[in-house]
Amino acid sequence: GAARANRRMTAPAIGGRWSVVQPEFRPMVGDIDHPSVRYSASVVLHDGQVVVTHGYFYDHDSRKPAWQSDAWVYNVRGNKWQRVHTGEKHGAPSARYSASAVVHDGGLYMFGGDDGGHKQSMNNYVFKAWFNELWRLDLTRYTWSAVLPAGGASSLPPKRALHCAVVLDGAMFVYGGIGHSDTWRFDFPSRAWSRIESGSENTARVRHPGVRHAHAAAAAPGGGGFFIFGGSAHGGAGQKPLVFDDLWRFDLASSSWAKMPAAPSDGLPPQPWGLAPPGRSHASLVAAPPSTLLLYGGARCTPGCRCYGEAWVYELQEEARKGSWLRVNVSGAAPVHRYRQALVRDASDGSFYLFGGESYRPYMYHNALERLQIESLSGSTRRAAEPVAGATSTPAGSAKSMAAMLPAAAAGVGVGLLAFWLIRKLFCAPREPIRLYNLAPAS
Repeated sequence: GAARANRRMTAPAIGGRWSVVQPEFRPMVGDIDHPSVRYSASVVLHDGQVVVTHGYFYDHDSRKPAWQSDAWVYNVRGNKWQRVHTGEKHGAPSARYSASAVVHDGGLYMFGGDDGGHKQSMNNYVFKAWFNELWRLDLTRYTWSAVLPAGGASSLPPKRALHCAVVLDGAMFVYGGIGHSDTWRFDFPSRAWSRIESGSENTARVRHPGVRHAHAAAAAPGGGGFFIFGGSAHGGAGQKPLVFDDLWRFDLASSSWAKMPAAPSDGLPPQPWGLAPPGRSHASLVAAPPSTLLLYGGARCTPGCRCYGEAWVYELQEEARKGSWLRVNVSGAAPVHRYRQALVRDASDGSFYLFGGESYRPYMYHNALERLQIESLSGSTRRAAEPVAGATSTPAGSAKSMAAMLPAAAAGVGVGLLAFWLIRKLFCAPREPIRLYNLAPAS
């Protein structure tokens, strides 16, 4: 009663500040000194460099899908982009998006993904054109190599996209993806795959997160497991897609899942301050040691879309706010709301770097690099601020800059109308002329 009300009134404030490191660059295709716009790219941060590879966007100038396979690095200290690999014609994995990416022992490991069948049909999306290949980009020489499994092709996980992967204890763990709920382990030294948890088809999702895709994931800050947040699942014939607002932890020791408190869908008060992030897919979840998770962006599409641009923190240990979501009160020029972006953390100073993604209302793609600094997650003194009085946000950014970035209109409706409707149902895709079809933009 009174104690709970007092806790609600004295919710600790989390302050953060956004800044633009590299502004949006046009033309969308980039140039020799700047990467193209793209979303669902594979991105990691290693040794002071943001590494970006693969991804997708629709090139409105040429009216063609633009599948990416090149690789870029941004040197945080040198403030400069450099293209380090020109793509599949020179040994990179074929162009794709929605693959997972982790960094381990000086390499970026990219698993799975989806290429929409563009090698066979450029303008019509082919469903289930997924991969189960594992590739490594050497982050010193910037050369790609296929990582062949010790057990042969039969030991590989099923093909998948929109799954997640994290690195823990010298291994990579993969969970979910479209139509999947299983958990796999890849041991780096032995190159051996093993399925450690077979998944669950139970739609109640009480003891297991179940089948889902486009969820966000992060290794537990203290080790011993990993977390996933949100995501989507197909709702069945004639039903809307399901969009989740739950947070789950996978425990390595027991190979089991546990649902964390603070999801409004639990039917209980979500957490002491009465706030929690709305359900969403295609968000970013990043661990901030020693005991915090940061959530950013994403979209809720059922199938009409709303993109989010706010940041939230979830505390795992600190007694005063353990098991609580708190929304970050930000200053500075906040990025345009988006989904399918990448957010990575520089452990040297605790800064978070945002790259890429796609926005809905306004319709735009991104290739700016923006930085979020949160005092309480970087060792600085927490900034005093008023508790946020709601669980949603209005996108920030000047109207002038938004208008300047809007894609040019393309004329005519292509041949993929039925497929476009289907993909919106399946993937929670916005209504703009994106990705895989030669469609006119919404106005």
